[in-house]
Amino acid sequence: MNDSPAVFRISAALILVFVILGAAYPVAMGTVFNHLQDWIVETIGWYYILAVAFFLAGTASGSAMATLGIGLIGLVFMLIVLWSGVRAVWNALNRLFTAMGQATGGVVMAPGMAAAATASAGACFESRSSAPASRSPAPASRSPAPASRSPAPASG
Repeated sequence: MNDSPAVFRISAALILVFVILGAAYPVAMGTVFNHLQDWIVETIGWYYILAVAFFLAGTASGSAMATLGIGLIGLVFMLIVLWSGVRAVWNALNRLFTAMGQATGGVVMAPGMAAAATASAGACFESRSSAPASRSPAPASRSPAPASRSPAPASG
């Protein structure tokens, strides 16, 4: 078995970070891990059970085809988990920025709203640029009209 010092260092650092955070903020970390466990059970529970079952069946058989099947099922499982995780992070960011926008009176915009606004502005720009011009633009004057320097009438 090849031991990799980089894998050990990264794993040790992650364990140390979680231990320090758990010791410093036990209630908050408990809440985070409870939500994480609930998300795993609700979102990917059956996929996880299937992946473990196929892994155990494949390792018990020891054949190359079983190993290939395990790899493909693991790939599908990881893609599903990745997509679910990306969606969860996107939704969390949208909720966070929506709450910040409400707290600041609309100064902060959620990423979903910004993406929708950008897409609609781009579509609006494309429809205007692709529309045929009905008339030629008016020529621009080279110098602005001189400002009037007469004093304003006195009111009295």
